[in-house]
Amino acid sequence: MTVVNAVAADERPAELINAHRAEQAAYRSALAAENAAQAAACTQRLGQIAQAVRTTGRADLATALAEETNAGAVLLTLLTAADEVSRDQLPAALTRFQASNDAVDTRLNGSTKGERANGDCQSNGVTGCC
Repeated sequence: MTVVNAVAADERPAELINAHRAEQAAYRSALAAENAAQAAACTQRLGQIAQAVRTTGRADLATALAEETNAGAVLLTLLTAADEVSRDQLPAALTRFQASNDAVDTRLNGSTKGERANGDCQSNGVTGCC
């Protein structure tokens, strides 16, 4: 493997994570709009991206991304639910979403020297965003 190919192989999981997270946002948007067809299409694309992550030898990242997707969907559901339904569950859902997001970043950074998959927020003075 050449140095260029080794660098490209290291960057591929980060690119796939970025694509997966963008698709997660589209999925949550479809859920919020109650657009079943769009949500199904997003689910299919999420599965394809997760499979691509697995082909890089990173099944752990694919699993973590699935957990992140589920945590985001639960969070969205609670945010749009009636207050009496979500009041007690919302803090735990937000914590779970943040933890799943962090788990993806930790797994990625454990295998590469790159920045966080969703950007280096702390370097520009923003804390708690990633």
